[in-house]
Amino acid sequence: VVIFCDLDGTLAPISSIPSDVRIQKETIDILRRITDTNAEFVIVSGRDQEFLEEQFLDHDFHFPLAACHGAYYFSPSEEEWINLVSHDPLKWKNNVMDILKLY
Repeated sequence: VVIFCDLDGTLAPISSIPSDVRIQKETIDILRRITDTNAEFVIVSGRDQEFLEEQFLDHDFHFPLAACHGAYYFSPSEEEWINLVSHDPLKWKNNVMDILKLY
């Protein structure tokens, strides 16, 4: 089982000052219980890598993180961020154009 979960509005409250958002202790406790199961838990967020590191890695969680809406992926086994955005600006446009032409 793979569970993808959003941060803002799901794991943490939405705030008019996004930089003030912090996950609550109750949420941390629930996440700790989830990590003890066989489920793969992935946090997906529009937040940057630094914010997600502060929220989750500093609490010693060991599950994948996707920052910037999936542009960067943190692999706990590799313990590093992977850039998933192509360095070729035309590559993604060509892929999208193929899909648009299909539909």
